[in-house]
Amino acid sequence: MTQQSLVVLLTILLLVVIPSGCGAPAQEVDTNVQITLERQVDKDGVHVWGTTTLPDGAILFIQISSLAPSGLIEWTGVAWDTIEVKGRQYSAYFNLKEWRFEPGKKRIWVAFIIRSLPGGKSQPGFIIEAFGEKGENMKGELVDNLGEEKIAEVADTFSWGKLPGN
Repeated sequence: MTQQSLVVLLTILLLVVIPSGCGAPAQEVDTNVQITLERQVDKDGVHVWGTTTLPDGAILFIQISSLAPSGLIEWTGVAWDTIEVKGRQYSAYFNLKEWRFEPGKKRIWVAFIIRSLPGGKSQPGFIIEAFGEKGENMKGELVDNLGEEKIAEVADTFSWGKLPGN
């Protein structure tokens, strides 16, 4: 074998072996999504946390919104964040005073969304590969349709701040 042939052969091997991760198996992902939601309210805001079946690196969207007496969301009071799952857990603190929330009833919404994450964030490639570009492979009792996309979601309500009559 000539030196030139050897260089071509080694180049081909490097192009094939390195991108494939040297034959390492892809991370196994359970597409049956479960998310728990816990909260602790204090004088400044709310700590939100929970567990999930989602693997490390998955991104959850958390939104806190004010509720009108009718129970509908008041879009004048909304705070949100995207949180990365670590150790099959997530945690976030929302300082509602800093977000200028008025006292009253609030709603926490935690969602696993594939495509429509705010703030220019996107799910990692292995998450999109496992769950599908529109979440079409997502399963579980928390899964719902949001337009053409499937999401997994959990919500809770709570009261915050000095309420009238207290």
